[in-house]
Amino acid sequence: MYRHNTVNLYTEATIEEVLSATNCAYCDVEMTRGKRESTEATVDHVYLGHNIDENIVVCCRSCNSKKHRQHVYDFYQSSEKFTDELWHEFVKQFASRFLKHKANEQEIEAWKQGFKEESEEMKRYGA
Repeated sequence: MYRHNTVNLYTEATIEEVLSATNCAYCDVEMTRGKRESTEATVDHVYLGHNIDENIVVCCRSCNSKKHRQHVYDFYQSSEKFTDELWHEFVKQFASRFLKHKANEQEIEAWKQGFKEESEEMKRYGA
């Protein structure tokens, strides 16, 4: 169970990944397990409301708080810590999880473009 009494559909492998993550998926800072520290490891939903393996990342409390409900592309654009290199690595990892294979450069670039277009569409239609 997660907050708001929603059901999670996470596999044991994902839970293990969450427990063993050492660096933030967004800014790459080394995370701590200390409560309420800005570098405390937290779980973030890339897309709000989707409690599935492919949609979560482990990130520091600072990034999780700053991202809040933003689209991940908008967060990338607004964050001083989320660099182009980190964005590329984030998209590579995220796409690979969804595709169930290591994403190649063409797929990564397509996902980057997709995130951008999705963000623009959400702004256009107020979603």
